[in-house]
Amino acid sequence: MSEERVYVEYSDELRRALAKLNLDMPQLVREELAKDDIRGEVTEALDPTSAGSEDRDLFLLIIAGSVAVSMLAGAVARVIDAQTKRKATEGEITSLQVALDGNGKAIRDAAGNPVYNRSSAPAAVPESKPERTSVKVAKIVTFDFQR
Repeated sequence: MSEERVYVEYSDELRRALAKLNLDMPQLVREELAKDDIRGEVTEALDPTSAGSEDRDLFLLIIAGSVAVSMLAGAVARVIDAQTKRKATEGEITSLQVALDGNGKAIRDAAGNPVYNRSSAPAAVPESKPERTSVKVAKIVTFDFQR
């Protein structure tokens, strides 16, 4: 035969009434089962599936910690990125000009569209404006970085 566990939950009112009557519920259940020739272990215990407040508090603490770490990790990544970003000092300007033939007329392709010449020239790129990264996590960690 397979083992099957059965849990019975009493309301607080019923539990108090049974305590006043001084009834041994496990013994009463055993006697009723014995009438039908059923043998089994009957015990009183707390519901094993209910989480106590300690378990719930621990779970909430783990969730809160993971949220704080994810926020802090994003801020640290931005700070590292801001510190290691190289300033662009050289760039390139590209311009398109209509291609001209020897007579100064625009050269056209088979479809009649003008042909363009692309020219590139080096150029200085201006520095970016200062950046600021600021993170505050529940007054525990405050981080401010300005570049």
